[in-house]
Amino acid sequence: MSKQMITCVMILISSSGLSVQDNPREKHPLGVSFYGGGPAFFASASVDYFVLSTVSLDVGGGLFGVYGGGRYHFKGVNPDKRWTFYTGLIYGRYGEAVGVDQMFFLPLGFNYIGGKRFNFSIEMLVLGEYGAYIIPVWPGVKFGYRF
Repeated sequence: MSKQMITCVMILISSSGLSVQDNPREKHPLGVSFYGGGPAFFASASVDYFVLSTVSLDVGGGLFGVYGGGRYHFKGVNPDKRWTFYTGLIYGRYGEAVGVDQMFFLPLGFNYIGGKRFNFSIEMLVLGEYGAYIIPVWPGVKFGYRF
């Protein structure tokens, strides 16, 4: 009887290590990041929060304006996916600092959440018109920490 009990306990302990992993977007939903490029054009800081494992909301501000919006992370429900492809919609407000008062962006990018809560994103923002010029995309690199 004791051998069977020990065997059952060992199976339970070992199976708990093989159980479903914690989803990094659910485990650490709040992130603080620094942004190069992106919706503020040159440099900014942002705060994002995963309201669902597939949906994040982001607000930030920088040298030339403020912005906010949301992103949909494809395969964000999968806890094994440290990298997720995303798209969304971001609204930026600039006053007259960059020659346009406001803009909408369509971000296309990849987000990485590491085991030590490191957060990294690389993206292209689809712009459309910028004053009298047509600029099809603007790059962005974001890195930070998740809580």
